[in-house]
Order: sequence, then structure tokens, then C-alpha cells
Amino acid sequence: MGTLRKDQRGGIAVGGIFMAAFLAGAVFYSASIAHTANQRDGLQQSADATVFAEAVVSARGMNMISSMNVIMVALNAVELPVRAMAPSYKKVAAMPCADPCTCAIVADAARASAELETISQSVEQRVGDMLTGISEAQIAIAQTTPRIGQGSADKAARDNKEFLASPRASLFSSSLEKKGCKHGLPVEDDTFTTVCKRAKKYTPELANRLADETLDTMKGACKSGPLAMADAAPKFPQADTLFCTEAAKPPCGGGAHPKKVMAGASNGSDHMQFWSRVDGEQLKDAGHAVDNLKNTDPAAATARANVGFAQSEIYFDCQGVFTTCNVEQQAMYDTLWTARLRRIKKPTLSFAGDTTVKTEIADPERWSALRKNLLDQRRTFWSMGPTGQAGTILVTSQEGPLQ
Repeated sequence: MGTLRKDQRGGIAVGGIFMAAFLAGAVFYSASIAHTANQRDGLQQSADATVFAEAVVSARGMNMISSMNVIMVALNAVELPVRAMAPSYKKVAAMPCADPCTCAIVADAARASAELETISQSVEQRVGDMLTGISEAQIAIAQTTPRIGQGSADKAARDNKEFLASPRASLFSSSLEKKGCKHGLPVEDDTFTTVCKRAKKYTPELANRLADETLDTMKGACKSGPLAMADAAPKFPQADTLFCTEAAKPPCGGGAHPKKVMAGASNGSDHMQFWSRVDGEQLKDAGHAVDNLKNTDPAAATARANVGFAQSEIYFDCQGVFTTCNVEQQAMYDTLWTARLRRIKKPTLSFAGDTTVKTEIADPERWSALRKNLLDQRRTFWSMGPTGQAGTILVTSQEGPLQ
């Protein structure tokens, strides 16, 4: 018996039993934290991917509409010289026939005027149909592109479905609804004068080619082209007001119209923004890092924070402020629209689903309160929660949930 009392073998094993239990708990807790971090990162990646996919598709839609505006300019550039030259050839054809050369000029002008009348009828009909078709196509693009973006966002969600309760993102934006003359994307009808102003700079060159190459009235003796050109040339600088017949129809009132950035929209404005929300899969680990013995309903506490959200925007990529870049609606005549992610910001604009964005996704007070509640639940009698600079950041941050 005395020998047994003096035997010190196995003393370390007793301490090892307690240490093993502590280490097992530490390993389990560390694994839980890693699981939490992975889930948080996966949710954020999913939210970023979905909302960015939507913005990328919408930016491409804006570039398509801009390209169609440029096509409208090219088509109108064909119309203006025909409209400008027709009255001048008729005027020359009405001159009195005083001598053989003048008679030849009058006859040449009459021939050219008849040919130009035929050309004018064909141009007006074909170009008019094309302009109307382009304008309608722009409306269709503005209306459907955000919906196509939703499909792209859903694909991005499916690519990250292991983190999500459902492989689908909830998207919110004013671009997802029609409002007034805005059919979806932040564009609306512009007056056709904008197109004519851009097209008129080509009128002198195209009028000269029309008179020379098409009507053959410029080269040779006793031709009507020089006189007709001299009569029409002073009107070329005012071609956008004298010959822009399409401008008679007001915007948003039917007919062919180019598109411009809608009133009130600019880089950084709410009209250009998209928000997404994704819900994470239910975390089944009872020892998850957001849970503890003080939490009577761990699943509910986790669900409140187990969401991911993000914000993106489309913007016109130019040097300087938007108002400078968009002089004469230039933003809708360049294919410089692109997309980017940005920090969460609460919108002031009203649109379908804006309540979710304003009171949940982008509400700093809500996330600050939730964050504080989760941190409070981590406090124990031996630890009052995070301290120091990092702890201050955690407690005061107003962005996003804390897992």
C-alpha cells in the first residue's frame, strides 16, 4: 500500500484527460469558425456574382441602344442632303430659257429634279421604316435586357448553389419596371433634333456627291449642279431645323425617336443601381460559431444573419463628371457603358421592392443592431466580447451581417 502511494506513474495521464477534452472542444470550435467563414465568404461571392451579372448585361443593353442611335444618325445623314437639294433643283429648273446654255441647264435641272423625286420617295420610305424599327428595337432592348440580366444572375447563383438555400437571387432595381416613358433601362425618348444636329455635318459632302455621282450634274458644260449647289449650300448649316421633319413628333408620343439618359439619371444615381439578396443554406452544425448556450433559438439567430447581399451599377466610363461627358446626350452615342460593384447605399428612389432594399439590405441601423445582438450573445462571465481596435470596428460597423 505504501508503494502504491509513492508510485507517481500516470500523473500526466490525469492532466491529459482534461487537456484532451479542452483540445477537442477547441478543435471543434475552430472547425465551426472555419465553416462559418467559408459560408460567409460563399454567400458574399454569390451575392456579388449575381448582382454584377445583372449590371454587365444591362451595360451591354445600354451600349446596344447607343449603337442604334449612331445608326439613326447615319440614316438621317442620307435623308438631309436629298431634302436640301430637291428645292434647289426645282428652282433651277424653273429658270427662264434665255440662251442655249441656260436652256441646257434648265433641262438638266428638270431631269435631275425628276430623278431626285424618285430617290426621295424611296429614301423617305425605306429610311423612315428603318428609323421606326430601330426606335422600337431600342424600346424592346430597354424593356427586356434587365430581365435577361436576371437569367444571367440566376446562372451565377446556380454556380454557387452549395452555399444557398435556393439557387436564385432576389434582384431589385428601378430598371426592372416600366415607369412613364422609361421602359426598363434608364433611357427615354429624345427629340429627333439631336440626331439631325449630328447628321447635318455630313450634309455638304453627301450633297456634293449626290449632285456629282448620282445625278451627274456637276461636271461638264451647262450643268445644273453648280447653280443648285450654290442655292442649297447656305441652308446646310441649318439642316437640323429646316429639313428635320421627324422632329415634329414629340418624344414619348409615337414615331421614331433616339434614346437619351432619362431625366434625373447620371453616374452614381439610384437609376443606375442594382441590389441583390441571396439566402444561405441552413447550417446544421449545432456548435456553429454564432450559437451558444445563451441562445434559445440558434436556428432563428443564424437565419437572420445567414444572408448575402451586394450592390452594382452601370455607368458611363468617361473622364470628368457626367454632365460634362453627356453634353448633347453624348453618353448615348458612345459605347462606353460598363458595370462595377460598389458599396451598399440606401436608395431614395421608389421602385418595386424598394422597401426590402431600404429596410433590410441597405439599412445600416438594422445590421448594426443585429451585429450588436450577436456579439452580446458571445459574451461570457470571463469575456465581455471583442475589445481593442478590432472589437470597436466589429461593434460599430453598419455594413452587413456578422456570422
